[in-house]
Amino acid sequence: MAGDASAASANATSINTFLSADETLALLDNASDVLLRTSNNGVFEWISQSVVDVLGFTPTQLIGTPVSALVHPDDAQRVARYHEGIVAGVPQRFEVRLRHSDGTYRWVGVSQRPTVDRNGHLIGRTAAWRDIHDEVASREFTARALAKLRAALDAMPDPYAVVVAIRNDDGAIVDFVGEEVNAAACRFMGMTETDLKQYRFSDFENPQVAEGYIGSFRQVLDTGETLVVDRSPIASNPSGDIRYFDARAARVDDDRVGFTWRDVTTQVEHERTRNELRAMAALADERDNVARDLHDGAIQHVYATGMLLHGVLPQVPDNVRAQLERVIDAHDDIIRELRATILGLVRPEIEELAPSVLFQRLVVEAERGVGFVPQLTLDGPVDELVDPVLLQHIVFSLREMLSNVARHAEATAVQVAITVNDHQVVMEVADDGVGAQPGSSGGYGLSNLMRRAELLDGTFYLAPRLPAGTVAHWEATRHPSHR
Repeated sequence: MAGDASAASANATSINTFLSADETLALLDNASDVLLRTSNNGVFEWISQSVVDVLGFTPTQLIGTPVSALVHPDDAQRVARYHEGIVAGVPQRFEVRLRHSDGTYRWVGVSQRPTVDRNGHLIGRTAAWRDIHDEVASREFTARALAKLRAALDAMPDPYAVVVAIRNDDGAIVDFVGEEVNAAACRFMGMTETDLKQYRFSDFENPQVAEGYIGSFRQVLDTGETLVVDRSPIASNPSGDIRYFDARAARVDDDRVGFTWRDVTTQVEHERTRNELRAMAALADERDNVARDLHDGAIQHVYATGMLLHGVLPQVPDNVRAQLERVIDAHDDIIRELRATILGLVRPEIEELAPSVLFQRLVVEAERGVGFVPQLTLDGPVDELVDPVLLQHIVFSLREMLSNVARHAEATAVQVAITVNDHQVVMEVADDGVGAQPGSSGGYGLSNLMRRAELLDGTFYLAPRLPAGTVAHWEATRHPSHR
């Protein structure tokens, strides 16, 4: 401490060599920082005029009062510990809230040193105060913003990380290491935040993947362009299972890259399944069209030719009758082969099951959608619906009507009635649900029902059901070739 006293004395002597006492006092009073001296027990003995700008008090108001009278109550204990350091002869630097003349408190940065006599005994302290109120407010604002950002990042379902470039002696980027990670990144990697912050790309089990990441992130830093990767296939474990990822990476500064990623394997698989289903549906439609063309075109002509032959048979001479009967038999074989071909183009279950059983199966299947098994009523020679194309239209239409009830009706009861006679097939699906607008024909499903009915010289419409609900009415004409 004797050394400190000697240094202070030498410094004062050097100032006094160039400045008078009045000049020295004026210099201190015009300093932007508040300069002060207190007694050994912390009472103001002298303070510069700049205290007016910082705390609003004049020096005269403060001299003779203890510094502790200005300290915020919540900071008192902490300041007392700094006082103990001064008593021990150790300079102190700290931040404290001091009372302004208007009753508010302002943050002040304090630099404080012990003052000793020539014998090294503590006789007081000198200090410099700096107004840091705006600086502290800025720091607190930044801290709150960072806390909100951190909370938002940890709430993200997708992993997010910031990595820092590792450079060699030549300044070239050779690797990246984690710096900041969110909770989702830790869960995804199965690592703690501490371990993940030390994780390097070169630690990846697959060196090619590591080099790919290093190269991509190096490019992000070099160009400043955002990296966009969609549906990237990556072997995610030693077994080589392929998973698909979307990723985005952006430059933070000269050495940092922030990036996020998402496992989209499920979406990719769903898209693949949808594409396969679309292809299957297109194939089914094509087969349906071919079957309908055969049924409504070629087989009709062949059937008409057969009727013509049967009508001519009684009129031909006996010596030709045997030959014509063989032609008729061959003609019947052709019809059977055409029907077999058409049957091969439609759903196999239509061939395997009797229509009555098939309709019963459809209403049982509807339980999955409506929550109960609809009531089924069959009237007429239902099992005589042997034409495969007509039966396929009936099956598809009934399934669509039941599906509409499941999706839209919110029904508690559903009745299905199928009536068959020599001339037509009529289906009605009645529910007690929320009902539909009379004459409604919107939507692909309803349009498809109308198209199928019209192809069979029939009709489809919706009607209100009293007291509540809807009746879907579908009918088709049975032509001779349908029997």
